[in-house]
Amino acid sequence: LEFRRVLFRSNLSKDKLVSERLKSMEKNIKTQVKVGIFVSAGIILSMFVIFMLDGKKSFFESSMMLFVKFKDISGLRSGATVSLAGVNVGTVKDIRFPQSIDDKMVVVELEVQEKYKSRIRQDSEAAIMTQGLLGDKMVFIKVGTPDSPEIKEGETLRT
Repeated sequence: LEFRRVLFRSNLSKDKLVSERLKSMEKNIKTQVKVGIFVSAGIILSMFVIFMLDGKKSFFESSMMLFVKFKDISGLRSGATVSLAGVNVGTVKDIRFPQSIDDKMVVVELEVQEKYKSRIRQDSEAAIMTQGLLGDKMVFIKVGTPDSPEIKEGETLRT
């Protein structure tokens, strides 16, 4: 009889021990999930802040694509600044050769913030200029005349 009581008590204590271990594991898993969510949110927030501090392109502003054809791009690179009368308004998105081998111009794709669209006219001209002491290249756009119509998305600027 005494043996049965000891055995019964030991079974209860084992069940209690197993139950406590399960509770401990559940708490541990919950803690790990909370830490994972917190770390993920921190990484996403950090990426967002870095993107916003970049300053070259606004996350919430719409932009339009314009094209310019140059005979020689003189070291211009993708990501270079696009300036309208000295104000940074966008970036160089892509540089490529035209489809036709007869066309000897280089096509430069510009991504310009849409809010400056009214200042860029059909008679606006684009040129490659040097920026800063290191000689970085940029695209400079002259403001067009009010008599000329606004340029539209996908059109090509004069050089």
